[in-house]
Amino acid sequence: MPEGGLAFLESFPHLRSLNFDTFPITDRDMKHLRKLRKLEELYMGVCPITDAGLAHLVDLPHLRVLEIWETPVSDAAMVHLKQIKSLQRPDLTNTAVTDQGVKQLSGLQELRSLILVGTKVSNSGVEQLQKALPKVVIER
Repeated sequence: MPEGGLAFLESFPHLRSLNFDTFPITDRDMKHLRKLRKLEELYMGVCPITDAGLAHLVDLPHLRVLEIWETPVSDAAMVHLKQIKSLQRPDLTNTAVTDQGVKQLSGLQELRSLILVGTKVSNSGVEQLQKALPKVVIER
């Protein structure tokens, strides 16, 4: 991690894609992503981010892809994800998300696919979400 964390990214407001998979990004670093208003894809698998860190993403109007697999994210993060109206493909593989959490995503009209492999979402939870979002491909 560079000295000063991710503050240097604020100098690149036109970035469209970032891959931090397995990088030691923390919630504190996430605040620097807020200014990347053109960001469309963010890959953060196996990063030590938490529910609170995802609050910094709600103001990214073009974010379509969010991969947060194998992170400590739980249902509390869904409060933030449901505010990202442009979200099309979140990957929640091996997170602590449950039926209650994914239910909050039912209002995302741009959603195209949702990856729930290894989560705590039940068959019933998937069925309810599929009824609310019939065009979404849900991988479990």
